Amino acid sequence: MNSAGSRTSPRNGCIANLKQMDGAVQYWASEHRKTTNDNVVLTEVVRYLKGSQMPRCPLKGSYQLPKTSGELPRCSILGHTL
Repeated sequence: MNSAGSRTSPRNGCIANLKQMDGAVQYWASEHRKTTNDNVVLTEVVRYLKGSQMPRCPLKGSYQLPKTSGELPRCSILGHTL
């Protein structure tokens, strides 16, 4: 694999994790009749994630769930965004 491919693969993995987290938040919000202004509750949302655990960034960045269900999850590594 070339050097460009080795940089994109971890980024793509991270973005896939962010999508999984966003899906979990949206599913949780729908099941609990939350609005876009309601606060996200980590202990409730984590149940909707694979293995009931927060995923890990392939490049060791840190993930943050959104504060409200109307926002997107984030990664601390620049360029790892939805």
